[in-house]
Amino acid sequence: MMVTTVVISANSEMMITFELLVYPSLALIFMMLIYGAFGPRVQLERNITHHLNINVDKCASEDCVRCTKYKVIIQKVVKRYKSDSAVKQEVVNCSNRMHRAVTSLDPDRKYGAADEQQPNVLYMEELSARPFWSEAEFVSDIAVLESHVQEIREEFENVYNTVWPDGWLVNNTSSGEWAVYHLVNQGAPIPSNCQKCPKTCAVLRNLVSSMSNSGNLFGNVSFSVVQSSTHISPHYGPTNVRIRCHLGLRISDPRTSYMVVNGERCAWESGKCLLFDDSFLHEVHHRDVDGAARAVLLIDLWHPETTHEERQLIDNLFKFEKASFPSIPTISMQIPASNDL
Repeated sequence: MMVTTVVISANSEMMITFELLVYPSLALIFMMLIYGAFGPRVQLERNITHHLNINVDKCASEDCVRCTKYKVIIQKVVKRYKSDSAVKQEVVNCSNRMHRAVTSLDPDRKYGAADEQQPNVLYMEELSARPFWSEAEFVSDIAVLESHVQEIREEFENVYNTVWPDGWLVNNTSSGEWAVYHLVNQGAPIPSNCQKCPKTCAVLRNLVSSMSNSGNLFGNVSFSVVQSSTHISPHYGPTNVRIRCHLGLRISDPRTSYMVVNGERCAWESGKCLLFDDSFLHEVHHRDVDGAARAVLLIDLWHPETTHEERQLIDNLFKFEKASFPSIPTISMQIPASNDL
């Protein structure tokens, strides 16, 4: 049995909400009938995939933070902590907040309704928490990214226009779809993809805050493409020890293409970085009058208040695969001064 919430919107000013206690199979049929009757005026506030256990192109990696149940991930880390005396001593010797974060790992953790952050794997106390971050905490990395946006954009256009669909993973939603081209997927570089983007990978090596250089499961780098008329439903990221960066590559009208994080709305800018904390509830809306897609380079950065020791410990606990960039020619980087941004 499950509770299904249905919102019928005849226009922007009138909405009818009601809840049904039904079996999952009947819920799906009911929602399809409602949508057929009201068309785009109906918003179904539910997660069919979650409730009905529908898996599309399920990832084969048992350590996948996105696809595997978070309970399994936490159980594995807890087991490593308890069984490895060296790791346990490392935790004890680390900061008090890191010690609390590790020892309080709980696959059945429940958040209160008032909790704004709800990371579903690792939560570290005492880290500054705000939905969007300014450039001030990541000056050098933003300088590197924005000063090389043209090279990055050219490599993106190449793999999007000539390589597709090889190397791309497509995600379907209840409204539209989006695709990702991973250069680093959960700490593990994808050699075949990296080799097609040598300049972008060279840029990544020069980022001092990049999680992708350390190999833990929370670090990702990918080209992310959202097709027009897509809504990526609200969700939480796995941890608050990272800040997610989007470098705008293909950007549309901010009035119809934007992100909402913890109720705050913000739009992308071409060639600029947008920084946000994805442990807050967040969603994406993209609609373009010409049907154009939105594209960004996604990079996960360390939260600036995490220490070197804390980062090392997280790497040790959450690294399940050896991570190193494949052999790619080194490219000289000219990093501009911060006032050139």
